[in-house]
Amino acid sequence: MTGRESAAVDRVLSWVRDSALPLWHLKGWDHRNGGFIERFDADGAPERDAPRRMRVQARQVYVYAHAALLGWYEPAAVLALDGFSWLIERCWARDGRPGFVHLVEADGTLADGRRDAYDQAFGLLALAWAYRLRPDAQVRALIGAELDYLDAAFADPVHGGWFESDPPALPRRQNPQMHAFEAMLALHEATGEAMFLDRARRFLDLLERRLYDPATGAVHEYFDASFRLLPGVEGRIAEPGHHFEWTWLLHAYARLCGEAVRPLAGPIYDWAERHGLDAGSFVMDEVRDDGAPHAASIRLWPHTEYVKANVVRHEAGVCPRAAGNVEAMWARFLPRFTAVEPRGGWVDRFDAEGRLTDARRLASSFYHVFGAAAETARVLRPV
Repeated sequence: MTGRESAAVDRVLSWVRDSALPLWHLKGWDHRNGGFIERFDADGAPERDAPRRMRVQARQVYVYAHAALLGWYEPAAVLALDGFSWLIERCWARDGRPGFVHLVEADGTLADGRRDAYDQAFGLLALAWAYRLRPDAQVRALIGAELDYLDAAFADPVHGGWFESDPPALPRRQNPQMHAFEAMLALHEATGEAMFLDRARRFLDLLERRLYDPATGAVHEYFDASFRLLPGVEGRIAEPGHHFEWTWLLHAYARLCGEAVRPLAGPIYDWAERHGLDAGSFVMDEVRDDGAPHAASIRLWPHTEYVKANVVRHEAGVCPRAAGNVEAMWARFLPRFTAVEPRGGWVDRFDAEGRLTDARRLASSFYHVFGAAAETARVLRPV
């Protein structure tokens, strides 16, 4: 580990606290209509009139609720609760049906009422962090109402996991199942109720039975109605970023349960590190299950999941170089993704040759960036 890499941890934590949190509050909150904006354009100007995905609102609630609980940003608690109120008023049961809708206009009018599993998972995450910030009987009742809806409309009693949507659609993806697992862990941490760990175990069972392929060592992305791999190339796609994300979640589950880390955590991480990094040690978007690149472009978010995976591997003492991996990744991440104006923003995507292909500042990325910074601080810079 070099001094430059070690200093990168302190730089990224300072950047999140002093630049990113104020930016996405002062310019990323819609002071006219309420709610969080979806993105800044490539020149760094807020796109205030762009439609808003429910999942982005939920992610920003998480960011500012977590920031408030860490004491990282003084206005964070009020902002998180304002954002949560906007989320519930504009996105929950807007059309008389339970569940979170997919998309609303900037003024809050309904734009797309579909019920998507990925959205529901982030709705639960926002509910968990709002409850953790301010334990409230009404919020707990909303958690119960959302779970009742999911049990009735999304839970698959035959093959496990959640259906892709209500009504069900294909293909089935591993991604909503992973975030449902994450949401159940967050709900357990928020409420202390053991039943959320029981629910989490159902998604863990799905990972071990269906999503993870012991023949290749990969966690696949796309499945048919029975969680069998799709034929052809689509059924062979794996995302290294999701492998790193699963690694972090499996360690979090073990920590909350007081159990040993699941045996899959090591192979899942190892597969992604072996096949998912390019020559510059950036994380590629998609790889086939034989290790061949499928989409060698790089996006921001997988690098934050690499950080989180290495933080918990260091914490668990399973990898002597994990702390160095964290520091080295932050040293690569900062100049590649965050050297933009206004300070506190980021760009999203580069192609395989390193050319910038998406310079927009996407609000959805803050969930990943903040989560990685918070985990880094928790383990490597504890107060």
